[in-house]
Amino acid sequence: MATDSSAVIITSPSYAESSTNPIIYASNWEEITINGQSSATLVGTGLAIEGYQPEDSGNLFNPAYGDLVISENSKAIVKASQGDFTLSGNLHITDSESSFETGDARTTIQGHIVNNGLIDLRGNGTESSLSIETGSEMAAYTGIGGTIKLDVNMADGTHDTIRFNGKVAGNTRLVINAEGEPRSTTDGLLLIEAPAGSPSNAFTGSLTFGERKYEIIYRDRSSEGAANGYYLMSVS
Repeated sequence: MATDSSAVIITSPSYAESSTNPIIYASNWEEITINGQSSATLVGTGLAIEGYQPEDSGNLFNPAYGDLVISENSKAIVKASQGDFTLSGNLHITDSESSFETGDARTTIQGHIVNNGLIDLRGNGTESSLSIETGSEMAAYTGIGGTIKLDVNMADGTHDTIRFNGKVAGNTRLVINAEGEPRSTTDGLLLIEAPAGSPSNAFTGSLTFGERKYEIIYRDRSSEGAANGYYLMSVS
């Protein structure tokens, strides 16, 4: 735990130093907390907060993992050494001033996210991704008035992406950083892939770019053989 406006770098071994994957293991840790206006940089290919069994069987988080908690105007920044980073743990961003920032990484979270703050995928391009792998019958994400920020290139249709392999709930605002030339998106741009039957209002947002307006709309496209999820659609 870091406090008093401090900064910490959590680093796993490099490939030169280790014959195995450079993953940080926190064995039998129930919780890692970043608070007190602190900044923690996660370096390497992963952080594994190994599992525990909470006494409360109604615990919102996946009991197979421990929890990474970000609070009190603090942030965790992913600096993936090989482009990919895996958090084997639940993620809880507790307040609107705290954030989990993935930058250009391809990030996988094997746990449940509760987002009261900010998840920021913005980086130097539009190829960042966030995949939450919990299993289709388990809760993957709960938004409690949180925000997610993504990059979208309207000219070529490339964009940051999120994929939920599990149920989503709550409410989250999407903030889109658009570049390129405005264009009509007839089929929409799939920003967030989510299971069939996901709540239509779990992710909301709108964008005015040039003379065009876009909105986030949930589409169940199972019958079309296409992905279900939250699309950025032209509305005018």
